[in-house]
Amino acid sequence: MIDLLLYMSENLYFLQRNRSLIARCGVRNASQIRTVSAGVPQGYSIVRSSLRNCFPYIDFLELMNRNGNADVAGRERQRDRKCHPKYLVVPNTKFIEQSAKCYSRLFSNGVYVRMLDRLSEEINKYYWDNLETKGDFSAKMAFMDDIERTIRRRKDWRFKLFPSGSTMTQLASKGSDLDVAFWCPDARQFFPSEADAAYHFLHWIRHFLKTDREIADDIDDLDYVEAKVPVLRIKSKAGVEVDLSACTESFVSGIHNSYLIRGFVSWDSRFASLCMLVKDWATRSEVKNPKLGGFNSYAMVLLVIHFLQCGVSPPILPNLQKLFPERYARNVDGMVRFPMALDFADVELSRDHLEVEPNPLNLAQLFILFLDYYSRFEFRTRYICMRDAEAKWRDGRDGSSPISDTYTVFIRDPMDDHSPGRTVRDVQDLQAKMKIALEMLTSPQKTVRLSDILSYM
Repeated sequence: MIDLLLYMSENLYFLQRNRSLIARCGVRNASQIRTVSAGVPQGYSIVRSSLRNCFPYIDFLELMNRNGNADVAGRERQRDRKCHPKYLVVPNTKFIEQSAKCYSRLFSNGVYVRMLDRLSEEINKYYWDNLETKGDFSAKMAFMDDIERTIRRRKDWRFKLFPSGSTMTQLASKGSDLDVAFWCPDARQFFPSEADAAYHFLHWIRHFLKTDREIADDIDDLDYVEAKVPVLRIKSKAGVEVDLSACTESFVSGIHNSYLIRGFVSWDSRFASLCMLVKDWATRSEVKNPKLGGFNSYAMVLLVIHFLQCGVSPPILPNLQKLFPERYARNVDGMVRFPMALDFADVELSRDHLEVEPNPLNLAQLFILFLDYYSRFEFRTRYICMRDAEAKWRDGRDGSSPISDTYTVFIRDPMDDHSPGRTVRDVQDLQAKMKIALEMLTSPQKTVRLSDILSYM
């Protein structure tokens, strides 16, 4: 059973620093929704609610004016006049027009189209065959709970562990690891920085896991990994691998990012299947290899989202943050605005007010266009802004803030200003690999199977 609980802090320092959000959450049996007190400051309570399909409901108490948020959303829609009127994305019209000219004849070739139809069926089957099972999910959650209990046996810190990443978005493949955030907001008063707090907490937790009798024998490997976001990599003897990071801020971005991506998964079934193909192909071709200058896994997912928003017409994915401003966390003029609740089990999004022409492209066609889009993307002069669903100019000619040339690839995160594309060094080398795969796929004389794509390079 998952037990997600964001604790109200009784510390005045914390309350003063975090007026925008006091978060609380919990998980209990389906349809059981009740409010109980749990040792939090007077006047507040903890909401315990349903767990459906193994995904949690997270309830947040927001201390900002929700009507004010709606007004901001209205101003954004007026300001973004070049957005798609329904999906609130900014199409990359230059690429869309070029790809239409380039592929219209190929995509109307009867023999080639039938080959792509068969390939699309293979891609979809590949997704379902390799998707993480409920048993895998349960094993991850059980190991995370063991880690949490171990910490609680050693320290009476006010903290919580939160699962995030692909495991919470339905993009996790069999054997994938679990991203977990150790959240302890009270700790900021004792450390000069977030980085210093993370370093100490992760080393303390490593010591607890090494020396605790109840869990030490179940752990196969335990390493502290120094990185921009350091993690404690924990592997159980049962084969479950956890990447544990530490967060002392009020905003746990990993949870909100996971919730946003899960929204895209529920919007169009092609997104998840295309994501798994892109990530697996990129791993084999080393386009996804952050240690050697490639993209990381999260960046690859964002590339797929941006392509399905701005690289096809009609768009397949909308800008969920602008379309549903009360449902998703958004960065508005440097301030992150939080939703009242996150329900990972509630995957239905209302489309009643949308009258958008369906996009008929199948998975194979989308993979071809994805490779074409990024093999020709001008990363030197453009960057991807996820929160605005737009490819913007680095020099700021479109009114956006200029982007430093320090970043070979800049992808502005949906929530904050960091770039998930920061690991990329030689983007031209990655684009060359995309062109090789694209050349194989666009030969009308050759029958291409999924095995050819995954073994190519």
